[in-house]
Amino acid sequence: MDTLEAILNRKSIRKFKEKSVDHNDLLKILACGLNAPSAKNMQNWHFVVIESKERIKAIADIVRQKQEKLIEETDDKELVKSFQSKTRFYTFFEKAPVLVLVYASSYTSKTSKLLSGDDLEKYEKTNPGLQNIGATIENILLGATALGYGTCWMTGPNFAINEIEAYVSLSKENYSLMAMLPIGHPSNEKHPSPRKESIDEKVTFI
Repeated sequence: MDTLEAILNRKSIRKFKEKSVDHNDLLKILACGLNAPSAKNMQNWHFVVIESKERIKAIADIVRQKQEKLIEETDDKELVKSFQSKTRFYTFFEKAPVLVLVYASSYTSKTSKLLSGDDLEKYEKTNPGLQNIGATIENILLGATALGYGTCWMTGPNFAINEIEAYVSLSKENYSLMAMLPIGHPSNEKHPSPRKESIDEKVTFI
């Protein structure tokens, strides 16, 4: 599959076959992430790769437990109903043979020291450090697609970041969990994609 095919055929996969991911393919997918561009070549990412079914399930259980705790702490019935309806979208990763946790370190720009007021506020909104993480995640998604695997960019479970980080116990200072990427062989059923808005809707030529 060439690059354009991978970009245009990529979709979020939430159901997987019970089939392992070839280790050499996994290394290629991770290499795609490592070759992403980053501001000032900071490469402020780190991946934790989990292939143990027990560990992946343990993280899903952590997410469910945190969700239940948050539900118990609110009296907003509409909010509870909405939150509960999304449980399967927060935990489907437990059926994937591989789970990649994407961490990011803090990013400090010297340029920000030269700015103040509205200039500084606008500059900080661009958040180059976070843009770096978006680039490495997208490269992983495209690498997986090109090799015939399915994955999904997950931030839904981030309400349990503290508990997940405590469980993983990454021994690198100043790194925080940003997203989770399950990787596996897509199931045989259909995997519909939401409508993507057109060039006319999303592009302005001047």
